[in-house]
Amino acid sequence: MLELLMMCAPAVDPVTMAAVVKQESGGQPWVINNNTTRKSVTFASKAAAVAAAVAAVGRGESVDMGLVQINSKNLPALGLSVEQVFDPCTNIAAGANILAAGYERSGSLGSALSIYNTGRSDSKIGVAYAQKVFQQAGVKVPGIPGGQVAKLPEMSSFAAKPALAQVRLAVTPSPSAAGLLPLRAVLQPANWR
Repeated sequence: MLELLMMCAPAVDPVTMAAVVKQESGGQPWVINNNTTRKSVTFASKAAAVAAAVAAVGRGESVDMGLVQINSKNLPALGLSVEQVFDPCTNIAAGANILAAGYERSGSLGSALSIYNTGRSDSKIGVAYAQKVFQQAGVKVPGIPGGQVAKLPEMSSFAAKPALAQVRLAVTPSPSAAGLLPLRAVLQPANWR
Protein backbone atom coordinates (compact mmCIF):
# COMPACT_ATOMS: atom_id res chain seq x y z
CA MET A 1 0.00 0.00 0.00
CA LEU A 2 2.87 2.40 0.78
CA GLU A 3 4.16 2.21 -2.79
CA LEU A 4 0.66 2.91 -4.11
CA LEU A 5 0.31 5.93 -1.82
CA MET A 6 3.66 7.37 -2.89
CA MET A 7 2.95 6.76 -6.58
CA CYS A 8 -0.64 8.03 -6.62
CA ALA A 9 -0.40 10.87 -4.08
CA PRO A 10 3.18 12.16 -4.38
CA ALA A 11 2.31 15.64 -3.04
CA VAL A 12 0.86 14.30 0.22
CA ASP A 13 3.04 12.75 2.90
CA PRO A 14 2.45 8.97 2.85
CA VAL A 15 1.97 8.93 6.63
CA THR A 16 -0.93 11.35 6.24
CA MET A 17 -2.43 9.53 3.27
CA ALA A 18 -2.12 6.13 4.98
CA ALA A 19 -3.91 7.52 8.04
CA VAL A 20 -6.72 8.86 5.83
CA VAL A 21 -7.07 5.46 4.11
CA LYS A 22 -7.14 3.69 7.49
CA GLN A 23 -9.77 6.07 8.86
CA GLU A 24 -11.93 6.09 5.75
CA SER A 25 -11.98 2.46 4.59
CA GLY A 26 -9.60 0.46 6.73
CA GLY A 27 -7.71 -0.23 3.51
CA GLN A 28 -10.65 -1.94 1.79
CA PRO A 29 -10.95 -0.70 -1.83
CA TRP A 30 -14.52 -1.88 -2.53
CA VAL A 31 -16.30 -0.06 0.30
CA ILE A 32 -19.39 2.10 -0.12
CA ASN A 33 -20.75 4.23 2.69
CA ASN A 34 -24.25 5.38 1.80
CA ASN A 35 -24.79 8.71 3.56
CA THR A 36 -28.49 8.69 2.68
CA THR A 37 -29.31 5.28 4.15
CA ARG A 38 -26.46 5.39 6.69
CA LYS A 39 -25.28 1.92 5.67
CA SER A 40 -21.74 0.87 4.86
CA VAL A 41 -21.01 -2.22 2.75
CA THR A 42 -17.73 -3.86 1.77
CA PHE A 43 -18.08 -5.71 -1.53
CA ALA A 44 -16.11 -8.75 -2.71
CA SER A 45 -15.25 -7.21 -6.08
CA LYS A 46 -14.84 -3.93 -7.90
CA ALA A 47 -17.71 -4.86 -10.25
CA ALA A 48 -20.12 -5.40 -7.34
CA ALA A 49 -19.08 -2.12 -5.69
CA VAL A 50 -19.46 -0.19 -8.95
CA ALA A 51 -22.92 -1.68 -9.62
CA ALA A 52 -24.15 -0.83 -6.12
CA ALA A 53 -22.72 2.70 -6.26
CA VAL A 54 -24.17 3.39 -9.73
CA ALA A 55 -27.59 2.24 -8.50
CA ALA A 56 -27.40 4.40 -5.35
CA VAL A 57 -26.26 7.50 -7.25
CA GLY A 58 -29.02 6.83 -9.80
CA ARG A 59 -31.54 7.00 -6.94
CA GLY A 60 -30.08 10.38 -5.95
CA GLU A 61 -28.29 9.05 -2.86
CA SER A 62 -25.00 10.43 -1.58
CA VAL A 63 -22.32 7.73 -1.37
CA ASP A 64 -18.66 7.67 -0.33
CA MET A 65 -16.58 5.23 -2.37
CA GLY A 66 -13.31 3.36 -2.28
CA LEU A 67 -10.11 3.57 -0.25
CA VAL A 68 -10.41 7.26 0.67
CA GLN A 69 -14.21 7.40 0.41
CA ILE A 70 -14.66 9.93 -2.40
CA ASN A 71 -18.18 11.36 -2.21
CA SER A 72 -20.37 10.99 -5.28
CA LYS A 73 -21.10 14.74 -5.24
CA ASN A 74 -17.38 15.41 -5.90
CA LEU A 75 -17.23 13.24 -9.04
CA PRO A 76 -18.20 15.97 -11.56
CA ALA A 77 -15.60 18.42 -10.19
CA LEU A 78 -12.97 15.66 -10.25
CA GLY A 79 -13.96 14.61 -13.76
CA LEU A 80 -14.46 11.01 -12.65
CA SER A 81 -17.12 8.37 -13.15
CA VAL A 82 -18.24 5.93 -10.47
CA GLU A 83 -16.26 3.16 -12.18
CA GLN A 84 -13.10 5.29 -12.38
CA VAL A 85 -13.25 6.26 -8.71
CA PHE A 86 -13.02 2.59 -7.71
CA ASP A 87 -9.58 2.29 -9.30
CA PRO A 88 -7.35 2.35 -6.17
CA CYS A 89 -4.74 4.73 -7.62
CA THR A 90 -7.37 7.08 -9.05
CA ASN A 91 -9.22 7.03 -5.73
CA ILE A 92 -6.09 7.89 -3.75
CA ALA A 93 -5.10 10.62 -6.23
CA ALA A 94 -8.57 12.17 -6.02
CA GLY A 95 -8.45 12.13 -2.23
CA ALA A 96 -4.98 13.68 -2.27
CA ASN A 97 -6.25 16.46 -4.56
CA ILE A 98 -9.16 17.22 -2.24
CA LEU A 99 -6.85 17.19 0.79
CA ALA A 100 -4.25 19.40 -0.93
CA ALA A 101 -6.95 21.90 -1.93
CA GLY A 102 -8.12 22.01 1.70
CA TYR A 103 -4.55 22.55 2.85
CA GLU A 104 -4.00 25.37 0.35
CA ARG A 105 -7.24 26.98 1.52
CA SER A 106 -6.56 26.68 5.25
CA GLY A 107 -2.78 26.34 5.70
CA SER A 108 -3.29 23.75 8.42
CA LEU A 109 -3.35 19.96 8.17
CA GLY A 110 -6.02 19.71 10.86
CA SER A 111 -8.23 22.19 9.01
CA ALA A 112 -7.48 20.49 5.69
CA LEU A 113 -8.66 17.17 7.14
CA SER A 114 -11.80 18.86 8.46
CA ILE A 115 -12.44 20.31 4.99
CA TYR A 116 -11.79 16.88 3.47
CA ASN A 117 -14.45 15.34 5.69
CA THR A 118 -17.09 18.06 5.91
CA GLY A 119 -16.20 20.79 3.42
CA ARG A 120 -15.62 23.23 6.29
CA SER A 121 -12.57 23.99 8.41
CA ASP A 122 -14.58 25.07 11.47
CA SER A 123 -16.88 22.07 11.74
CA LYS A 124 -16.88 20.23 15.09
CA ILE A 125 -17.41 16.98 13.20
CA GLY A 126 -14.48 17.83 10.93
CA VAL A 127 -12.20 18.66 13.87
CA ALA A 128 -13.11 15.33 15.50
CA TYR A 129 -12.39 13.59 12.18
CA ALA A 130 -8.95 15.26 11.97
CA GLN A 131 -8.15 14.02 15.49
CA LYS A 132 -9.11 10.48 14.47
CA VAL A 133 -6.83 10.66 11.42
CA PHE A 134 -3.95 11.88 13.60
CA GLN A 135 -4.63 8.95 15.96
CA GLN A 136 -4.54 6.52 13.02
CA ALA A 137 -1.01 7.79 12.32
CA GLY A 138 -0.05 7.55 15.99
CA VAL A 139 0.47 11.32 16.11
CA LYS A 140 -0.14 13.25 19.30
CA VAL A 141 1.55 16.43 18.06
CA PRO A 142 2.03 16.80 14.30
CA GLY A 143 5.28 17.92 12.73
CA ILE A 144 5.74 21.33 11.17
CA PRO A 145 4.81 20.93 7.49
CA GLY A 146 7.91 21.31 5.35
CA GLY A 147 9.97 21.80 8.48
CA GLN A 148 13.51 20.64 9.06
CA VAL A 149 15.08 19.47 12.28
CA ALA A 150 16.41 22.55 14.06
CA LYS A 151 20.20 22.78 14.38
CA LEU A 152 21.14 22.08 17.97
CA PRO A 153 24.50 21.99 19.74
CA GLU A 154 26.28 18.66 19.84
CA MET A 155 25.70 16.72 23.05
CA SER A 156 29.46 16.41 23.56
CA SER A 157 29.54 20.10 24.49
CA PHE A 158 27.54 19.35 27.60
CA ALA A 159 28.69 17.59 30.76
CA ALA A 160 28.92 13.83 30.34
CA LYS A 161 26.73 13.24 33.39
CA PRO A 162 23.81 15.54 33.96
CA ALA A 163 23.68 16.93 37.47
CA LEU A 164 20.86 15.38 39.39
CA ALA A 165 18.85 17.60 41.64
CA GLN A 166 19.20 16.85 45.33
CA VAL A 167 15.99 15.38 46.62
CA ARG A 168 15.12 15.73 50.28
CA LEU A 169 12.26 13.67 51.50
CA ALA A 170 10.02 14.98 54.21
CA VAL A 171 8.15 12.24 56.03
CA THR A 172 4.94 13.16 57.75
CA PRO A 173 3.55 10.37 59.92
CA SER A 174 0.01 9.50 59.03
CA PRO A 175 -1.91 6.74 60.77
CA SER A 176 -4.15 6.25 57.76
CA ALA A 177 -1.14 5.84 55.42
CA ALA A 178 0.12 3.09 57.71
CA GLY A 179 -3.23 1.35 57.55
CA LEU A 180 -4.22 2.44 61.05
CA LEU A 181 -7.73 3.73 61.13
CA PRO A 182 -9.30 5.51 64.10
CA LEU A 183 -11.52 3.34 66.26
CA ARG A 184 -15.09 4.31 66.49
CA ALA A 185 -15.74 2.36 69.75
CA VAL A 186 -14.44 3.32 73.17
CA LEU A 187 -11.75 0.90 74.44
CA GLN A 188 -11.94 -0.23 78.01
CA PRO A 189 -9.32 -2.19 79.93
CA ALA A 190 -10.13 -5.91 80.18
CA ASN A 191 -10.09 -5.88 83.99
CA TRP A 192 -12.20 -2.77 84.35
CA ARG A 193 -15.66 -3.19 85.67
